[in-house]
Amino acid sequence: MGKKSRKNGENGKKIGENSEKNPEKKGGKNGKKGKKWRKNPEKIGKRREVGWAGLYWSVLVRTGPYWSILVRTGPPQLCRWLPVGRLKYYFAVDSVYVGRKLRLLLFPFRHPDWQVRYQQDTPVAPRFDVNAPDLYIPAMAFLTYILLAGLALGTQNRFSPDSLGLVASSALAWLLLEVLSVLLSLYLVTVSTDLTPIDLLAFAGYKYVGMIVGLLAGLLLGRAGYYAALSWCCLSSFIFTIRTLRLKLLSEAAAEGVPVRGARNQLRMYLTTAIGAAQPLLMYWLTSHLLR
Repeated sequence: MGKKSRKNGENGKKIGENSEKNPEKKGGKNGKKGKKWRKNPEKIGKRREVGWAGLYWSVLVRTGPYWSILVRTGPPQLCRWLPVGRLKYYFAVDSVYVGRKLRLLLFPFRHPDWQVRYQQDTPVAPRFDVNAPDLYIPAMAFLTYILLAGLALGTQNRFSPDSLGLVASSALAWLLLEVLSVLLSLYLVTVSTDLTPIDLLAFAGYKYVGMIVGLLAGLLLGRAGYYAALSWCCLSSFIFTIRTLRLKLLSEAAAEGVPVRGARNQLRMYLTTAIGAAQPLLMYWLTSHLLR
């Protein structure tokens, strides 16, 4: 019995020495896993250094399946929520139309004909008529305005993701508020017109073209260039809005047999002037705080 106890004691010492020399063997597979987990904090630190780019990529990857489902379901499912067939009309543009429309927005003073052309009681596509409203230019102008706002804030060391998000959300809120206000005014004045909310959204979004020109002039030429360019664009936006909406509202009044000097017709003129006057005010309000 004494010999056996001495042998067990010697075996215990050997096991203890081996475990002290090789801690990985003591833990076995768990020891190796523990060694791997000790390296993970470094990887986590590197992931945190990725910042907003990594966050954007993770959101994009996680939402990818939902976008793929939306694409597979196709327009019939989407039509329940959005008038896709109607939206196709507003994006039926080409490069020639975009160039002519931008020139009309910046230089509307000598444009001879503001009448929208129709074919079998339906307006022709925007690429065939420069007077037709579209959503391509307002959408691209809105996105460009957000990018220029970020650039302007960055040159003044005031850029942050929160500030850029605030600029985008405020611009979108003012745009929707303007459209809703016009719809409410048309309802209160009891004006029957063929202008749809999408038409009003397009007309309200055209002012971002002038805002982009003003911001570019401010970034390149300073405050003096900003005020000069924005003043010209505000005047152009006012003239464009007045001539476009006046033709729409007064043509409906003539079709209804309303007298030119009647009270209802005067309300239409006041409403058109108010909508046109709101464009320069919003253009200045949404750009003046971006340049100092």
